[in-house]
Amino acid sequence: MEEESDESLFWLEFIVDLELMDKKLLEGLIKEANEFVAIFTAAVKTSKTNYKS
Repeated sequence: MEEESDESLFWLEFIVDLELMDKKLLEGLIKEANEFVAIFTAAVKTSKTNYKS
């Protein structure tokens, strides 16, 4: 899920960079995608730490 969230964020930012859509229309989705990346990154990090213990 981490990779998929990160890829979604990439494409949203790519769309904004190419000015295919107004950034204001995508701000909510970009914020949410960033939150998902952070959540899944933390979950993977925690699971790796717990696995080593």
